[in-house]
Amino acid sequence: MPNFVGKIYVIDQKPSPILAVYQCGWQQCGPNHSYGPGIWDHYVIHYIIKGKGEFTYGGNTYPIQAGQGFMISPNTTAYYRADSDDPWEYHWVGFNGTEARKMLEKANLTEKNPVFSCGNFPRVQEYMEKLYNASKDTGYKEYAMIGYLYLVFSCIIEETVAWGRPAQDYIESAVQYIEDRCFYHLTVEDVADHVGVERSYLYRIFKRELGCSVSEYIQKRKINKAQALLLESNITATEIANSLCFDSVSHFSKAFKRFTGFTPTEYRKKAKEKEV
Repeated sequence: MPNFVGKIYVIDQKPSPILAVYQCGWQQCGPNHSYGPGIWDHYVIHYIIKGKGEFTYGGNTYPIQAGQGFMISPNTTAYYRADSDDPWEYHWVGFNGTEARKMLEKANLTEKNPVFSCGNFPRVQEYMEKLYNASKDTGYKEYAMIGYLYLVFSCIIEETVAWGRPAQDYIESAVQYIEDRCFYHLTVEDVADHVGVERSYLYRIFKRELGCSVSEYIQKRKINKAQALLLESNITATEIANSLCFDSVSHFSKAFKRFTGFTPTEYRKKAKEKEV
């Protein structure tokens, strides 16, 4: 019995020397299922959608998990094996052409740096699945597959560019954007779009550097503004909630108490008592 479930489609028609898909497939591996050592005569990218395993290439062994992938260059020996406890499931695509080399350079994928991570996991998985499904269509499927391959690389390159810029730059830009818009309706998507990164990547660097999510930081800054208004003005909690674009006074009061330990009324009262 084979230690895997999977499908492979080999593409006979290669419409362009610039970029062409040679093969693609999907595989759900059993414990310790492996490939190689072996070579391909074209580039191959595997993208892990579940589980984990290890990839040996160029004398190095890399642990790989869901949300990561690895690249194999033509005529270069590779070996990869599914984990014994949590074996991986992946899509792969084989391709070649003059544009392939350029895309790999932009993605910073080389024989010395063959592993990539994608915070925009759902999009990469979606494009890999659509590429795989397109291989089963009739008609001009080769062009559809090339289109999806470009979309896969757009995600990988976007992540590479994001990691190439210091995380602190993104955080500073996001923090300033939030600070300038506390009196507006503001979503995490708004902040991520302004900064120019995926929401998931922004979440990770906020958690790592500031210890909170982007949404928590937005609420914290709005509550800080509310504290100042309660101390420095006579406007009501309802007016403050509306000014800071909370969904309701009840939502504002709950958020305020979560961050300060007091309701807005209690906070203002205690502040005045201290002044006396």
